[in-house]
Amino acid sequence: MSDESDQMELIDKALGQLAEHFDSVHIFATRHLGPEGTEAYSKGRGNFYARFGQMVRFVENEKEGFREEIRKEDEP
Repeated sequence: MSDESDQMELIDKALGQLAEHFDSVHIFATRHLGPEGTEAYSKGRGNFYARFGQMVRFVENEKEGFREEIRKEDEP
């Protein structure tokens, strides 16, 4: 079994366990490989629109958090 298929097997197992308790689940994972770069994994189960909406909300909240930090740094 290749290293990549091992990683996807772990993600599939976690998705299965979480999907028993939640309507939708999406996992993003990265692994640093040194000079070769980074591997990225993404897989989900459940309602696509719920997962997509949650991702959009996460990104918007993170962006707003960064904006707030910048505002505080710029205050006299």
